[in-house]
This record gives sequence, C-alpha cells and structure tokens, in this order.
Amino acid sequence: MVLRTFHIFPTRRGEAQLRLQACEQHDDWFIADQPHLFETFHRHLNMLAFDAEDTARMVRFFDALHINDRLLSTAAICRPRPGLAFTVREDYKSLLLSRAESISRLARDYGSQPPEISRLLGDIEVRSVDEVHVEWTIRSPSQETIEHYADRRLALIVKEKNRTQVYIRHRDADARNVQFEISEQLAHLCGVPLKYTSLLWAALLLNNVEILDNALDRGGTLRATNCE
Repeated sequence: MVLRTFHIFPTRRGEAQLRLQACEQHDDWFIADQPHLFETFHRHLNMLAFDAEDTARMVRFFDALHINDRLLSTAAICRPRPGLAFTVREDYKSLLLSRAESISRLARDYGSQPPEISRLLGDIEVRSVDEVHVEWTIRSPSQETIEHYADRRLALIVKEKNRTQVYIRHRDADARNVQFEISEQLAHLCGVPLKYTSLLWAALLLNNVEILDNALDRGGTLRATNCE
C-alpha cells in the first residue's frame, strides 16, 4: 500500500521532538496500545505519538495498513525471570473465579462469552513472589530482536499454550489488595475494552458484587448468563 511509504506518522522517543516517519519494514517505531506499555517503553523506543485511548480508535486503520506487528502488545514479549521462587495462591484464584460474571459482562460487547471467561480463569495459576522480576524482548517488524532488558513490575500475566500464570508480589497476595496493573492485564487477557479497565478493577476490589452489578445495569452493560 502506497500510504505506508509516506512520512505521515508522528513518532517520538521520550521528550524528544516529534518526527514524521513512514511504516516500511525498516522504520523502527511502535504503537503503545496499552497504558502500561507506554509507561514502560516511552523513553526507550520510538513510538506513535498518541496515547492508548487514541490508538484504540485507530484499530481499523492499523488493520488496513497491515501494521499490527508494531503494536507493543504484540511486539513486546514479557516473561518472568527464570528461577523465581513462588507460592501458589488458591485464594487469589478463587477471587478471580468469583468475578467471572462481572468480567463477562464487561467483555460481552467484544465477543467474549461467559463460559469462555470461566474456562480462562479456571486455567489460571496464581504465583506470589518477593518481587516480579521480568525480562522484555522487543521484536521489530522485520522480526529481529532490537531490545532485551530486565525490569520489575507490580504484576504479570503470562499465557502459554493452555496455561495462564499470574505473578504477584507476596505483599499483594491478600485478595483485598489488588493492584491496578492486574486489571490492565486481565482486561487484555479477557477481551475487556480499555474504557472498562477501572470497572474491572472495581469488580475485583468490591466484596459486594451486587453493588457493581447495579452500576453496570445503570450503565447499560448487558448481564451475562450461564457463567458456570
């Protein structure tokens, strides 16, 4: 597509001056399609100069140009550092399972169905560690590794094959102390749109789920059925 060769894409690294780039394979810029990815990489990579909410409105444009490989949710691969000692937290998993209906309601408009959410959450293993040490690998559009470095996060969700692992810190293992970063990643895992991330966080924090259900009813979010 000819449009890919035009220098019309405003990009920036950190606080540097904007510059216009094309999107040919050798042009090394990315799209921060999730807020935490912007926070992690905006000082390290050239990125499209729009925030996650703006980029969410451009999905069809990215599809048309075949540049989804520039989305950091695709290009940035995060893995726990090998050898982390962990404790399995069944109570935390139970919290997630108990919120399956609420999560389904938030994801419903985007095609996720309640049984899918329940199965997805049922496959999760929650692991608590001292610190969530991770390693990032960034793949360029040409599939070359252009960045590899260590980092530390509040939480991490890793999906591999038929198993999903959730890493949290020991001090956050109390089910009443859910980090917002878990909600961001859980939203991505379950297909919950960005605008509902705060509601998802509320669903995890509230002991009285009926309060949230009433709020979703008032907001017009459909109630999920057959969640088991």
